Amino acid sequence: MLQLPKDCGAVITDPKGEILARCGDRLRRQGHEVIVLGPLAGFGHGLDPLKLCKSADDCRDTAQQILQAGSNLKGGGSSQDEKWNNMTRACLASYLIQAWSEGLGLADALQAAYADDFSGEAITHSAALLNYRMYEGLTKSGSTDGSV
Repeated sequence: MLQLPKDCGAVITDPKGEILARCGDRLRRQGHEVIVLGPLAGFGHGLDPLKLCKSADDCRDTAQQILQAGSNLKGGGSSQDEKWNNMTRACLASYLIQAWSEGLGLADALQAAYADDFSGEAITHSAALLNYRMYEGLTKSGSTDGSV
């Protein structure tokens, strides 16, 4: 990585930020422009996936992509229990849709979910409510065998 020629560009996926921490300053000193695309407010250049959404369906797709990316990380949680996966996706999608409908971003959606203690009280958008009701129904429908 540190031997990158000056006339060469590279795109590096670094979900934990370890490569940036080890190599970012050195690459800058070598004359490379280092651009960080981070979805959370105040980090990097702020590529926020909710700002790319055009519909509630896009928000649901984003929730699925976030959960899939998390399960692909080394040590990331991955449940084989489809019910658990559906509950998590429905809950996350409800908060993403609500934030998107208010013109807010991913960090705002996550902050709202934690501030709300995932109770659903902050959700007012109809599509977000539909997803949250699905989540509630799944949580009340019995066992989640294989889940943690």
